[in-house]
Amino acid sequence: MKRFVLATALSVALAGCSSGTSSSGHATVWVTRDRGARVLHVGKVPAGLTAMQALQRVAKVKTRYGGRYVRSVDEIAEKGRRSWFYYVNGYLADQGSAEYRLRDGDVEWWDYRSWRDPLQDSVVVGSFPEPFLHGYGGKRRRAVVASLAPANPFIRAIARRLHARSMLATTKLPRGVNVLFVAGPEPPGTRFEAKLRSKGAPPGSPVRMLYLALAAPPQVFLALAIVEARRPLYEHYAALPGPWGPAALPDQALAGVVMWFVGGVALTAALLLAAAAWRRAEMSRQLAGETERSRHARGLPEANDR
Repeated sequence: MKRFVLATALSVALAGCSSGTSSSGHATVWVTRDRGARVLHVGKVPAGLTAMQALQRVAKVKTRYGGRYVRSVDEIAEKGRRSWFYYVNGYLADQGSAEYRLRDGDVEWWDYRSWRDPLQDSVVVGSFPEPFLHGYGGKRRRAVVASLAPANPFIRAIARRLHARSMLATTKLPRGVNVLFVAGPEPPGTRFEAKLRSKGAPPGSPVRMLYLALAAPPQVFLALAIVEARRPLYEHYAALPGPWGPAALPDQALAGVVMWFVGGVALTAALLLAAAAWRRAEMSRQLAGETERSRHARGLPEANDR
């Protein structure tokens, strides 16, 4: 009888060890609003808890359907098409929060947001470096860092951090892997690179500036040709009787001067406005990057424009 009890206890212990869900270590819980724009809670919880239990550790939660559905968090309740969604390591969870058990290193992110299609944001980047490190449900895909300079020390350091393989972005990448595309550093010989525009988006400030700069020389040359002409360019205009004003040739030269000066001023003003817009966009981008780096350094979720 003692041997039977001992064997039974041993088999139960082994079954528990092979369940695939580790109860050692810690997971991180984020609670935000409006796709990470406002942070409500950040906390650490023991691994092995369900996503619902972890949320209840850091916030006041009201549930429905026997405690399996989150109705409100900190008195912020679902209303119309504003609801609570939760992600694990960047993936929209496909299990109820009362069923999914957290593993060591998991990032559980609850976000209160508006929606049109509940599945419209199935993967988000705000949990980076997840899902590259821990995957979802204890399963991690192989990872690849794709760039134009895979041997660059900076790129290789990113690959090591993600336990990934560094590959040339222009080669055929393997299937069924998570791929992180890294722009730059440029390979030798590259001096300037500009993305004209995204599909369906208007041209950016650099493209506008290039267009205006290319439009200036033809206008100047045409104006000079009109001013320096030795005879009227339109014989019919020269033959018309002029009751008042200058003769045809001086009038033509005056038109060339107006074209040269007024057109040049207009193009220069437009060029300066495009340059100012470009500078404002770059400053906004730098400020946003500094803000995100600061949030990441403090362990807060990144604001996500999905």
